[in-house]
Order: sequence, then C-alpha cells, then structure tokens
Amino acid sequence: MRYLAFGLTLVICMFLNGVVFVQYPIFGIQPDLMLCCMVCMTLRERTLTPVFYFAAGGIVFDVLFSVGLGFYALQYLIVGIFVYLFAAAKGENDLRFVPGVGAAALLIKDILAYFLCLFLGRSMDFGKRFLSNTLPGALMAALLCFGLYFLFERLYSFRFMGTNADLPRKDEL
Repeated sequence: MRYLAFGLTLVICMFLNGVVFVQYPIFGIQPDLMLCCMVCMTLRERTLTPVFYFAAGGIVFDVLFSVGLGFYALQYLIVGIFVYLFAAAKGENDLRFVPGVGAAALLIKDILAYFLCLFLGRSMDFGKRFLSNTLPGALMAALLCFGLYFLFERLYSFRFMGTNADLPRKDEL
C-alpha cells in the first residue's frame, strides 16, 4: 500500500508539473511540485525510497521533454540524496527546516540544470534565469513544502505508510 501511495503521488505530481503548471503558472512561476513532494517525503521518512520513485518520474520527463536521457532524473536523484543526507544527519522531523530545505533543493536543482545544459551544448543565460525564475521559484517551493508538510504528516499517520508496514508485528509471529 505504501508503494502504491508513492506511485499515486508521483503520477499526480507529474500530471500537475507536466500539464497544468506549464499552461497555468502561479504568479508567472511554474512550481516544481515533484521536487516539493520528494523533499517532504524524504524529510519525513528519512529513507531513499521517495528519491528513487521521483528519479523514475524524472526519467519519464526525460523521455517526454528532454534532449538527453538523464537530464531531469539526475537532478531529482542528486537533490534527493542531499535532502536524505540532511534528514539523516538532523534525525528528527521539525517544521522549521522544511521550507528552507525546499528552497535550497530548488536552488541546487536549478544550478544542476544549468551545468547539465552546458554539458549538452545548450546555452542559457544563467543570471537572467536565476533572477527571474529560480529565486521566485525558491520562495514558491518553500511555501509549497510548508503546506505539503501537513498533508504528508497526515498521510504518514496511517499504518500502511510506515517504513516497516510490510513486516509482521511481534504479536502476529
């Protein structure tokens, strides 16, 4: 059930990122809902499972939208590993860190996108993109992560979302 919830979250995020937010940006910004959900789930769970699910979603985005395979997947994978390392080092769930980690994750993801564009031979005006898309997007990511934190806290309160939900309980043995 837990993995079904991961997959459903991924499909909803991919639909909103790839279809809705492209046509209808919020205040001129296309929020990265996949990144925010991955950040909240990884901070809450402190495992790499959400990272791999959302990296798989990045591969689907690569097939649909990218020139080179791995463009989106590498961004989600590397940022997810950084978020996991932060969550593992921090060791506890705290609402104060979630918006900052969400904003930092978007900044790292956009810097990685710039370097990947350079490796693919595409030119991009980093200064203009950073000021017009990345910084307002970081604020949007912080707000989204703050709101999604409460949604995922509620979702993780169910027994089927626990990391050891598939293991039998001691009284069932």
